[in-house]
Amino acid sequence: MQFRPALLSANDFPDIQVKSNAAIKADGTADRKLPQGATKALLVDRGRTALFLIAQTLKNKTVWAPEYHCPAMIEPLYLAGVDVKFYPIDEHFHVDIKFVNHHVKTNEALLGVRFFGSLCNLSEVANVCRKNHILFIEDLAHAGLTDSMIGDIAITSLTKFYPDIVAAELILGEQNDFNEVLDDAYAKLPSRLMSKFRYKLLSIFAKLGLTQLQNKGTYTNTDVMHKLSKKQVEQSISTMSGAEIRDKRRANFVSIAEVVDAQSWARVACPLEYNMVPYVVPVYVDSEERFKAFRLAGIQALRWEEIATQINNTDVLDMRGRLIQLPCHQDLTEQQLSLIKQTIIGQQN
Repeated sequence: MQFRPALLSANDFPDIQVKSNAAIKADGTADRKLPQGATKALLVDRGRTALFLIAQTLKNKTVWAPEYHCPAMIEPLYLAGVDVKFYPIDEHFHVDIKFVNHHVKTNEALLGVRFFGSLCNLSEVANVCRKNHILFIEDLAHAGLTDSMIGDIAITSLTKFYPDIVAAELILGEQNDFNEVLDDAYAKLPSRLMSKFRYKLLSIFAKLGLTQLQNKGTYTNTDVMHKLSKKQVEQSISTMSGAEIRDKRRANFVSIAEVVDAQSWARVACPLEYNMVPYVVPVYVDSEERFKAFRLAGIQALRWEEIATQINNTDVLDMRGRLIQLPCHQDLTEQQLSLIKQTIIGQQN
């Protein structure tokens, strides 16, 4: 599968002063809890590893994914050998329910995404999937601190919410026919130490022409995928409590969103829902220059630019440039928060 090239290069901008993710580890104790509806969390290095494992269990089935996406969400599915198809979403990231009813078939799978932490209309999607016997895979990469899951299976990305950690979860839901198969696939994953050793060995053999590295992706390296122990993860997330992270992120979201909504050239893309722990503040802007202004100020604003080439929906392609993600994580200092808001205000028409 091919993806469109990035619109801009990070090399075109100065060093980052305000990072997109939390980076400062605070003192505390791990209080990570499974969301309601989960039975077990299998710990892996990245969310794409969890997606790859899920797709492997589906073998040659079809998995439906949103037209607007991050390549790291799509490529692991493709590399695992499933048939990836796309469904439309609107500007509020709501899934087109009529499309799902008419096109997604029984025994296929649908990847539903909590974009930026928002539940969107995924409860309705889950009901349709259960009614039609469609496996509902819930992508919680942007909602890693949610208190409940509605998918049959879910994945998280702890990296997006906790500092100094590369970790994710493959979460098994209740009464899921795939749980045992996923358990078996997970058991075959190497540990972090074994993965490093194996990759170094494979690299040496590849240089000697004795083997080839299996990795076929741009964003997904299947050769280095590995599992993590509970102890490894708990040591890394021993930081401020989940409640503290939630409160700080929500407060920062509100503070930034109030300034955004006062501008004629920008609007917040989705509301701060009840009890939602936001990943970022998603903002629609009116031109490319707005994004550049944040990066030139040293703020690591993000965009999903590298959409699959088979997507021709003009609204989605427009989102590549106009939908930007502003940091709202718990590490933001008052000075950094002020810089983000002043950069917004400084772009008034």
